[in-house]
Amino acid sequence: MSQRDEQTAWPAAGLVVTPVHPKPVPRRAKRPRGTGSIFKMGKYFYLAYYLPNGFQKTESSRSTLKTVAQEMLRDRLEKIRQGLYCETPPRKVTFQTLADDLLDDYRINRRHTIKDAQSRIENHLRPFFGNFLATAITTEKAKEYLLMRRDSGAADGTTQQELALLKRMFSLASRATPPKVARVPYIAMPRVSNVRKGFIEYDGYRRLLAALPEYLRPFVTMAYCTGMRRGEIVSLRWDCVDLLSKQIRLNPGETKNGEGRTIPLGDELLEALKSQLHLRNTNFPDCPFVFFRTIQTKLNPVPRWTSIGDFRKAWLDACEKSDLKGRLVHDLRRSAVRSLIRAGVQELVACRISGHRTRSVFDRYNITSSDDLTEAVRKLQKFQDAAQPAGQSPQPESSVASAPPAFVN
Repeated sequence: MSQRDEQTAWPAAGLVVTPVHPKPVPRRAKRPRGTGSIFKMGKYFYLAYYLPNGFQKTESSRSTLKTVAQEMLRDRLEKIRQGLYCETPPRKVTFQTLADDLLDDYRINRRHTIKDAQSRIENHLRPFFGNFLATAITTEKAKEYLLMRRDSGAADGTTQQELALLKRMFSLASRATPPKVARVPYIAMPRVSNVRKGFIEYDGYRRLLAALPEYLRPFVTMAYCTGMRRGEIVSLRWDCVDLLSKQIRLNPGETKNGEGRTIPLGDELLEALKSQLHLRNTNFPDCPFVFFRTIQTKLNPVPRWTSIGDFRKAWLDACEKSDLKGRLVHDLRRSAVRSLIRAGVQELVACRISGHRTRSVFDRYNITSSDDLTEAVRKLQKFQDAAQPAGQSPQPESSVASAPPAFVN
């Protein structure tokens, strides 16, 4: 009898046979929802997880060890939980990305210097760092850039402004949510002596006025009497000038620091502004600017107005004629601040008129001149003479002898 016949014959003989089934393999418990998954494809382990936007992302651990993939998955999930996950890996963030974010920040905050920043990036920073990843811009590369710019003849102050833009790029990238860079490199800045030394005395100011073109004389008077910045004067409109109250009101957002201020008008400046108003009402009633120039060409003989632009050549010629060679337009602002201090105006009030936020201007502008030092010594001498008793002449220093010290054994 075959074995099969024996198995079928047992029930007939009254025997109870319990069928033996293969033991089921226990199924592995599923990972909790939201903890991602790990699987192997080829020789590498991969990890899969969901992003905050609901899309699933799969990436390779680039390792044959499962523990490496598990560690990467824990790191990704923790960053997603804290809101620090960066969908663009840092190894893919380039200098171009950093530069675009910087210019976007300038546009958001409506910075007036965006054209200057664009020029510095396009002409100097991009030719050097253009193909670099953000992770490849290190302290050594920044030093290399600094030395390269110095060898090309650029001033340290210019290079400092360019490196400041580079530092700002990394600062914005590190403060983004999620961060676009894992670290911010240390960037050494060149040391620049920013003490301003140019001043224009009143007699030099009068000579300068006589040598300047007629359309620039009111402009220079405004700068010398108020200490306003060049950009504030060029963009000044008549709706900000109150001749009856003898005041100029600069609105918030129209100045360099974004703060508004009120500037009183002196007699000389008031007369200059009245002349400008008469010229404007007579010839160009549609001109909104206080300071402008008249243009008339052969092709277009009808006079028309235009805002004051670059007058560097006219300024240099006037400085040459008035024996003020090397002076800058900004020296008018420095001279105005120093005149306020010499007139006895408190530093806080002088800062409010000129538009400086802190008193550091008095250190940077080197308010004290050689004439001020001479006057200080004269006052000291006068004080010492007054403190000397009457009828007693000061003894010469050589006649004052000190006794030798005595030593006791």
